[in-house]
Order: sequence, then structure tokens, then C-alpha cells
Amino acid sequence: MRGTSREIYRGFVLDYWRKPVPTSDYDWGWTHVDYDGAPDAFDNRAGYAPTRRAALLCIDEWHEEDFLNREECDEHSWGHGDQCVGCGEYRSLDL
Repeated sequence: MRGTSREIYRGFVLDYWRKPVPTSDYDWGWTHVDYDGAPDAFDNRAGYAPTRRAALLCIDEWHEEDFLNREECDEHSWGHGDQCVGCGEYRSLDL
């Protein structure tokens, strides 16, 4: 792939830009659409990777960690599916 490209994956903007440095470790950047880059924000929703696949894996790992760090809800909010938007727990289907 040459030049630049941009796509959205799981709420993150994925950018490809081959930089004029002797390494490809930073060719793919990923940034959450709500990323706050201020130094005092401590926002970990951005990073770099050498390949598209590695960037996608970083995003998947971020989602997994975010899911594991959620606290249990007192009241679930199911939104449009079977997963609580607050804690990520899945609704049990009592048949």
C-alpha cells in the first residue's frame, strides 16, 4: 500500500502513512473517535503499529481490557442488543 489511507474500525480511526524514517513501526496509527490528547487526560485510546493487522489487534486488545475493567451495574441498560451498555454483561435468555 502506498501513500495514505483511513478507515474506521470499532470506534477507532485507523490511518496509514508511510513516514520518511528508516523503520515501519509507526506506519499505522489508531485513534479513538473521542480521543482527548491533552497531557492531563491520561487517554490511552491511541497508538502506532507496524502493520494494519497489528493495529487491529491493538484495538481489539483495548476493547478487551475496557470490557474487563468495567464494574458491575446496579441497573442494566440493554440499548439495542443483548449486551449492557454500562458493564458489558450479556442478557440471559430465560426460556
